[in-house]
Amino acid sequence: MQISFLTSRRGPSRTGTNAVSQGESAVSEHTIKTLDRNYRDPRGIPVHVTGWDRERDQVIFMRPNYPHECMQPVWKFQQFFKRVEV
Repeated sequence: MQISFLTSRRGPSRTGTNAVSQGESAVSEHTIKTLDRNYRDPRGIPVHVTGWDRERDQVIFMRPNYPHECMQPVWKFQQFFKRVEV
């Protein structure tokens, strides 16, 4: 199953350890795409996907009755989670 918002694979944006000396900013481009989608985990429990972290290649989601964000690598999310149409 292919998930359209999770298909991009980006490698590191910088090579080497002297990126700042080459004129680049020391602050990382931490890009998270905000999403609002519903899925079911492998046990059938609904989860709410809130974002996709492009830099770390992770899906960010919330579980019911759990106050903290959860994260899974994109490949694992694509393999084990199923989208629920509302």
